[in-house]
Amino acid sequence: MNRNAERNSDVELNTEGIMRKKWTLALGMTVVISVVAVIAFFTVGLSNAGETGPEAAAVTGPESGKSAPAMVTDSTYGEELPVARLKADQPSGSDEGIQVHGRWTIEITEPDGRLVSLTEFDNSLADPWGGPILANVLAHVWSPGAWKITLTGLGSAQPCDTMASSGAPRPCEIYELPLTDNIVANPLFPHTFGDLSVTAPTSGPNADALVLSGTATVAFDSTIAEVATAVRGCAPSVAPADANCGGSFLTFTSKTLSNGVAVLGGQAVNVTVVISFS
Repeated sequence: MNRNAERNSDVELNTEGIMRKKWTLALGMTVVISVVAVIAFFTVGLSNAGETGPEAAAVTGPESGKSAPAMVTDSTYGEELPVARLKADQPSGSDEGIQVHGRWTIEITEPDGRLVSLTEFDNSLADPWGGPILANVLAHVWSPGAWKITLTGLGSAQPCDTMASSGAPRPCEIYELPLTDNIVANPLFPHTFGDLSVTAPTSGPNADALVLSGTATVAFDSTIAEVATAVRGCAPSVAPADANCGGSFLTFTSKTLSNGVAVLGGQAVNVTVVISFS
């Protein structure tokens, strides 16, 4: 009996040991599987977070709490475009603008031709007529008439004479000939000069520009403080080559000089204005 009891006790112990090993092995495999699953989860998450393609873009939509790219309807392409693409694809306004450039050169010379001073500066379209002159001429509403250049002194100290009987100083005016109203070369108006040339060179440094050039001889000591170009607005039936009409002179470009150009009575003011477009 004792031997049988001992034998049965040994069998029970062996069975219990085997069961413990099986449970330990099962628990170990469960832990390993759990660890592998956790590693796989974080690996996939990090991979998705680093994507930049279309699939990743879907994750950054409104559902994720992040702002979607700003969209705008572009008439050029007829589609909705991101603002960044619209700015990159369309040219900037500054590159597309049409500009009018006026370059002035004023030489003061003595009666013997000796150069006293040389002044150069830029000017711009004059308000309110600069723009309307271009628009109406291009639209065949006006025909461009004769041109003139005006040189205005500082305050009451004007450089040129007026009616011979009074001697009151006036601004100098250089006209393109011919004129039908007999302003130029009239002894009653000594402040006017009729040698203004108007050309459009096809070669050289002023090619495809409008060039005005003329000379006025001043009567009084003065400082030229303001300059301007003006053109007559004629009816469309007047041929541009004729330039004769009774229309008013409309200021095209002008400039107020900060320092002015000093001139003495008897000296000549030689003016060249180059008006170009870009």
